[in-house]
Amino acid sequence: MNNRDFWAQKIRTAITAADGGPSEHDLASAPALSYWRPHITHRGAPILWGMASGHPTLAEGWITTSQLVAIDVDRAWARTASRWYVLTQPFSGPVTVSCRPKCSFKPPSAQKRRGFSSPVLNGVGADYRSH
Repeated sequence: MNNRDFWAQKIRTAITAADGGPSEHDLASAPALSYWRPHITHRGAPILWGMASGHPTLAEGWITTSQLVAIDVDRAWARTASRWYVLTQPFSGPVTVSCRPKCSFKPPSAQKRRGFSSPVLNGVGADYRSH
């Protein structure tokens, strides 16, 4: 199975799970996403960006999720291709970023690429992880 087929299957499975909504166990074991905000990737996929805590594979900090397949803001949950998330406070303005020593967080900046007329975002060095 190639990578595209793998993710397509994960998304189909996540959609099926989201159709019934999360169980109490799903939410009890789900990571929390604070200061979350929806985004669209350069390929047009919806994702969430926010501060994760309790993630099974990522350290606490700013992340982007895998593809978003369902969200219920009133019930405070989201389902991505990879997992359930409990949604806490949404992003609503400036957020204070507290970093560990030698913080690698750098805000994206616009740079003009050689030979191109439009600037592109550069997140090199940003501490964004995707899962």
